[in-house]
Amino acid sequence: MNVRINLSKGKIVLRAKDDTYLAVRSFLSSHDSNANSKYEMQADERETHERKLLNSIRTSLSKLKSELPRYRMSDTLTDGYDSFEISFELSDRTDFTRVKDVERMVEEYLYRSIVADWWQTNYPELSASYLSNVSVSLDGIRRLLSLSNPNDENLIRYKCIYSCGYRNVLLYKESLLNEIHTELLKLSRSRTNETGIPDIHLQTNELEDESLLVRYINRHIGRICSRINVYLYELISGFDNEHSGEAYVYKFKLVMPDKWDCRLFEQLGEEMHSYVVNAAITEWLKSYLPDMASVYGSQADSAWDNIKHIVSVRRGGLNKPLQPF
Repeated sequence: MNVRINLSKGKIVLRAKDDTYLAVRSFLSSHDSNANSKYEMQADERETHERKLLNSIRTSLSKLKSELPRYRMSDTLTDGYDSFEISFELSDRTDFTRVKDVERMVEEYLYRSIVADWWQTNYPELSASYLSNVSVSLDGIRRLLSLSNPNDENLIRYKCIYSCGYRNVLLYKESLLNEIHTELLKLSRSRTNETGIPDIHLQTNELEDESLLVRYINRHIGRICSRINVYLYELISGFDNEHSGEAYVYKFKLVMPDKWDCRLFEQLGEEMHSYVVNAAITEWLKSYLPDMASVYGSQADSAWDNIKHIVSVRRGGLNKPLQPF
């Protein structure tokens, strides 16, 4: 979803001028300098000052885009117009009630950034504190744009249906994706930096990451097919109107032996769902957080083994040839 905020170059520049004026009157008043040099340090209406401040807005906006690459920002900042618009492409899981707060914080970031640039040129000693404030504003923007949990109301994780002699296990793509997004969001919140910002790279969303996650899901759906190949009549993927309405499902149509322990039917659906979720998360993490990838990998392996065990169980025990202990 595209979100637009509106800002004014004049308002940002005026805030910068006020700040330099107050800084000269307070901080620089205790420093040895003549009145003329103090006057020169203040940003005012002189043409060179105006150009400096306006050019700093452009530079600061470009820096902001580079700091927030996930949000696909664009702007309408041009010469000759005071107002300009910044557009963000945001996930549906963003809290859109905070849009005005984002607007205020972006203005704060730009104002602090151009003041820091001003002092870097005119009085470098004073720029450090402003650069620190720029980082604080950037952290505020990141917090405001952080994702919430996916909406999982009325979502079905899986279904196990016996129909016309077939045992059908239905895995729901939306439910698989939601569980992956939720687990990675939880992991991101457990890995904060020194300022308390969650690891943004772990917050997957439907704009950037879903196509890759779907490829992982499809890959491991295929692996399940190979695991239960002896019992698999067919795999049907798509919109199953008979059982699921408009939900996209992966339907495993199974023909199980008469002596199979059908009490484990629901557990088979649970293990298949768990395997796909954990295997997809493992693939996502393996190049970024190998240690955490191994944790989810072990859970995927456990589900993988359980799938084989469940389809092998027969009433009265496992069907396997006698062999020495």
